[in-house]
Amino acid sequence: MPLVVPAQSISEQVLQLQAKADKIAKTKPDSAFLLLEQAEVISSKESLKKVQAINQWLRAKTMYLQKNYDSTQYYADLAIFQCNEVEDFPTLSSVHNLLGVLYKRQGRFNESLSQYEQSMKFANISGSLGGDLNFKLIENVPWGDRMR
Repeated sequence: MPLVVPAQSISEQVLQLQAKADKIAKTKPDSAFLLLEQAEVISSKESLKKVQAINQWLRAKTMYLQKNYDSTQYYADLAIFQCNEVEDFPTLSSVHNLLGVLYKRQGRFNESLSQYEQSMKFANISGSLGGDLNFKLIENVPWGDRMR
C-alpha cells in the first residue's frame, strides 16, 4: 500500500520558501530573492501583507550579508512600514535589531542604541525575543565616551 503524504498547506509552503531563502542568502542572494517572490505569489490574499513584511526583513538581512548597507536600510525601512501595518511585532523586533547591528558597524552608536531599544520594546510587546526569526542580542557594543 503506497504511503499517502498530505499536501502541504500554502502557509507551510510559504514558510519553507522563506526558510530556504534565509539559508542561502549569503551565498546565493539572487536565488534568495526569487524564493521570496515565489512565496508572495503563492500566498493567500489574507496573508499576503504579512508575508511581504517578513520578506522585506529577509531582503534587508540578505543585503546586510552582502555588505550592501544602502539596500539593507532600504528594505529595513519597507519592512518597518509593512510590519507596522500588520502589527507583526516579532519581525519588527528583528528589523530594529538588524538596524542596530548596521548602525553599530557604521559607527553610528547613538542610533544603534536607539534601534536596540526599539528591538527590545517590540520583543516585549510580542512576548518573545524575536519570535522564530533569528533574533540576535546586543553584542559587545563599545559605547564608552562615544555616547556623549
